[in-house]
Order: sequence, then C-alpha cells, then structure tokens
Amino acid sequence: MELPLQDQLPILPPAFIIGSSSPLKRPLPPPKADLLRQHGYRAVPQRNWTRQQPIDKLSPRATQDALARTIKDLHGSITQNDRLKALEIMLQTVSHDNEELHNYELKLEADKVLCLKLGYSFASSPKNQCSVSKEVVMICQCLLQLFKCSQDYLLQSFRNVGATELLPLLIQMATRVMRTKIKRHVEGKSIAEPDGMIHIVRVLRVFAKIVSAKSMLINSMEGELLGLFLRDVVNCLKKSRSKLTASIDDEVLEKLGLIKDLAFRSQANDKVALLVLDGGILLVFLNWCCRKIETIDPVVQEWVTGVMWNLLLESMTREKLLVQFDREDLKQNILKGLLRVLLQHSEKKIVSPLAKKIKRNAISALGNIVADPKCHPTEFFDTDNSLALLSSLVKLVESDDDSIVRRRAMRTIRSMVNPAKFEVQPEKWLQIVPPMFLINVITQSIHEDDDNEFDTQIQACETVVALSKTLTDADWQMIQTALASRMATTIHPRLIGAASRCLAESFKYSCSYKLSPALENVWRRLESLAASDASTHDDISYFYLELAKAEEKNESKSVPSILSCTSVTNALTSILSNTEQRYEMSRERTLNIVLTLLRNDMNKKPLAENEGLLTGLVNLCLLQPSGRNKDSAKKVILDLVPEI
Repeated sequence: MELPLQDQLPILPPAFIIGSSSPLKRPLPPPKADLLRQHGYRAVPQRNWTRQQPIDKLSPRATQDALARTIKDLHGSITQNDRLKALEIMLQTVSHDNEELHNYELKLEADKVLCLKLGYSFASSPKNQCSVSKEVVMICQCLLQLFKCSQDYLLQSFRNVGATELLPLLIQMATRVMRTKIKRHVEGKSIAEPDGMIHIVRVLRVFAKIVSAKSMLINSMEGELLGLFLRDVVNCLKKSRSKLTASIDDEVLEKLGLIKDLAFRSQANDKVALLVLDGGILLVFLNWCCRKIETIDPVVQEWVTGVMWNLLLESMTREKLLVQFDREDLKQNILKGLLRVLLQHSEKKIVSPLAKKIKRNAISALGNIVADPKCHPTEFFDTDNSLALLSSLVKLVESDDDSIVRRRAMRTIRSMVNPAKFEVQPEKWLQIVPPMFLINVITQSIHEDDDNEFDTQIQACETVVALSKTLTDADWQMIQTALASRMATTIHPRLIGAASRCLAESFKYSCSYKLSPALENVWRRLESLAASDASTHDDISYFYLELAKAEEKNESKSVPSILSCTSVTNALTSILSNTEQRYEMSRERTLNIVLTLLRNDMNKKPLAENEGLLTGLVNLCLLQPSGRNKDSAKKVILDLVPEI
C-alpha cells in the first residue's frame, strides 16, 4: 500500500537506500580512510555539524533529501566522535510528531542503522559498566522518536529488526549494567546517578505493548533482566524513609510500568513466568506492597492493583497465586490489601483520575477471585470481610459517577451472592443487598449508548436469579413490575434476555401466581426481538416455558391462556423457524410450551388460527431429522388440524 507521503515526495534513487548495492555519488574519501574503506567502511565527508531547520518545516523535496542525507551520514560514521555528531543531527531530524514522516524514516531503514550503531557501542563498552553511555542514550532517544510511527510500521520494525537484533542487544546491554549496579549495591558501593537506564526501559516499553513481543521480553535470558529491575526497584524504594510514600523517581516508575505492560494481555504461561522469575521477587514485592497498601504512594497503589488484576484474569495464575503457593500470609495480604485499598478510595468524596483507576483495578481483581470456583473464597475471607466488601460494592453501584466502576462492582456482587461460597446466612445477604437495591439498579435511567450501564443492569438481573430462593412473594411482585417496565422501554437484546430469564425465576419460585399488569407491554417487545435476534431465543423460550407451567398450575382452564395471543404465538413461531443446530434446546422448549398450552382446550382454536405457527411446525417436520422434536411437532400438528 502506497504511503500518503509518496504522493508528494518522489521515490529515492537506489543509491540513497541503506543496504543498496548501487554506488553512492560522493567525494572520494581522504587518504587516511583507505584502510577503513578496504574493510568495507565508508568514511563520512567532512561537514559542518550545525543545527538544521526542523524537518517537518521543510518542503517535501527538502524533507526527503534531509532524511536521506542524515540516515546516510549516520550509517557511514565510524569513530565515536563522528557517531555522536551524527546521532545529534539524527535526533534533531527525527524529533517531530509527523506520523507519516516517521513511517518514511522507517522505510529508509533508520531503525536498522541505529541498531548497527548500538551494536558498535555494545561491543566497545566494558563488561563491568554500571551506567549507560551517552551514545546509547542518544540511540534510544532516536528510536523513541521513530516509534511514534503508525502501528503497522511499528509491527514491521519489530519483525524485521526488533525481534532479531534490537531487543536482544538492548536486553544484553541492560542486563550487563544492572548486574553491576546490583552487585555494587550489595557491596555498599556508591552508584553514579542518573545511569541512563530509563531510556532503554522506555524503548522496551514500546515493544512490551505489542502482543507478539511480550513472551520474548518475559522469557529472554530466563527473565533475568526483569528480576534485576524488580530488585533495583525494591532497593530504590527501601531508601525512602517513609517507605514508598515519598516521591518516586521516573526510572522506578518506568521499570514498574514495564512489568505492568508485560502482564497486560500476555499469555497464561508468560504470566506464570512473571510470578516465578528470580526466585519469586515479584511475589515478594507484591506481598510487601499489599501489607502497606493504605500508606503507599497512590502511583504504586495503581500499579499493584493493575498488576494483580491482570495476573488474576487467568485461571492458571489464580490457582498458582492463591492455591499452589504455600504462603498463607501472601494470600491473606493480597486479598485484604485489595479490600483495604478499595475501601480507602470508596470513602473519598473527591476522586482523582488515579483513584478511579485504583478502584477499577481492585474491584476487577476481587471479582476475578470470587468468581473462580477453584479458588474457594471461604479460605481467604471471613464473614466480616465478606460483608464489608459487599457493603462497599453496594455503595459504589448506588453512588459512584464512573459507569465502569459501577459495572465491575455489580459484577462482583453477582459473583459473591452465592450462599455456597461464603459462610453467611441468606438473611444477612438480603440486609446488605436488598431487593429494593436491585430494583433501583434495574429501573434507573441510563445513557442508551453506554454499554457499561446496560451491563450493570444485566448483572443486577443475574443477581436476582442468584437470590431467587431467598425472595418472598412480595419481593417477586415488585421485581416483576420493575422488569416488565424496563423491558418495555429498551431494545437492548442482552438486557431483555437477562430480564426474561429473571421473570422466569419469578414464576418458578413464587408461591402465589399473579401476573403484573405491566407484563402486557412486554409481549410485543419479545415478538419483535425473537424475529430479529436469534441470540435471545434461549432466554425467551425459557421465560415462556416457566410462565406456561405456572399458568397451567394456577389458572382455570375455562379461559384461554395469555400465551395464546398473537404476539406470543408469533414469537414462538420465530423460534421454531430457526433451524440452526445450536438452538435445538430453544426449539425443544417452544414445542413443550405449545404442548402445555394444548392441554387446555380453550387454547387450541387461537393457536390453530395462526397460520405462521402451523407453517413453522410443518417446516420443522420436513427439515428436522428423526428425533424427539420431530415427534413433538407432529403431535402438535395433529392436535391443531381438527381446529382449523
């Protein structure tokens, strides 16, 4: 695909492209360069190393010439002084925010040239160095500017240069420096500050955000560099007299950010590798932070909760972290630390953006724990902690202004409201999560374009289902009215599906059968949804089946069922007409609904008069292979035909 820039700039001749075999037209090198030239090096002609005009302010042709000349001069620089001068010009040239120009710079293989110079510097540096040289710092600064390119060019650079040459070089160089630095710290020797490592870490962070690069960065040299980074972070933070409450320098933040970037969306095996690297230094650091969670800097709080959330996303790392590691203090500190930091920021009236992130992370981490059946929460939470967490989550759902926080809090409530998971009596659940709270969540006005708001209401419906055995008939009547009201005012398929299943539970568990008048507005909505969205067929058929069973049990057979009305029959027809294999259970339920209705003679005529229903049944018999559903469809047809 042609770059937009190419429409303005002519194509460079081959002589300007790095790696081209075409001869470069330049003055002959001075005699002193003969020996270098014999070994394949090209001397740089003497030039005036002065600051040039910003590259993005030049004309298109001048821009192209300046880029090509700068990259060519850097490629040809041999001595350290020449390399530094060329790097200075290179940094001036690429320091801009024009994405198209950065794409063009990578097309000229500027990243390969910088990697070549990085190799020269690494080969000539001492093995016991404890700081990063000025040349490496400038190379990293140039790379950071280049990587402001588009995502496609960044991925291409990773595949062509990063994975094979650049990252291995940076990791080896950083490991060499960090080994010396940690050794000097153990020996009590002073270390020159700053050491320039922050620039290498920033380049690594660019690649840490690429999914395909995460595994390489985590497992390179068995994770030695990441272990050294964490040890250095611990050493730096322990220097603070107030134990993590003083301001944290940028290098520590960048190293912590690298670990967090690698934990985000990485593979489960790579997350396990993070947990065990360097003898479990990450676990030690997390344990230390969780013990001091309420007093540490909010920046570190956000890092701890973010890393914990990402580690606890995978069942493998949850089991490794909370079950397999024989560290009871670690389990308790992690869980109670997450709870304490959530309570700390939930009580604040004015919430900063950082505090909002902390709440999101802590809620998600706790939700992942309580939702996992393998990590039984009774091992980690006592009754008081469970009730404190529930109370905090309820307050967040009711009053927090962040829809993401409300959604995650409601999701965690839904995961927790399971009497089998906690040693809490059902009446205590209802004291903290009363039906009126759930009704308010389901019926509150929301922004129709905010999926988080919809998901909060869906989670509330699922919470009602989880509490269904503990609710009274009076509770069910209020919930029925609330659900019917919400279903009549929304077109969101998942919300209507969740509300339908919740209504079905009301017919299943309520002792007194009484339909809310508000349900009359629901039939047409379900008819329309069944015809347009097959994903709702399972929930709708379940709802109608439970309603048919409840009606048969409680209503007189002297009047037609409400389910024999045209809207309901049309919805049943839409479900029967869907022949996809994955909706076999929905079709089976629908046939059971019709068979249940036919046991009341008053329903036969309204059903037989619906031509669509009969057509759907006939098509089902023709298309359905031999089986239970085909036999049921034949039976329904035989019962309906005499009524035509």
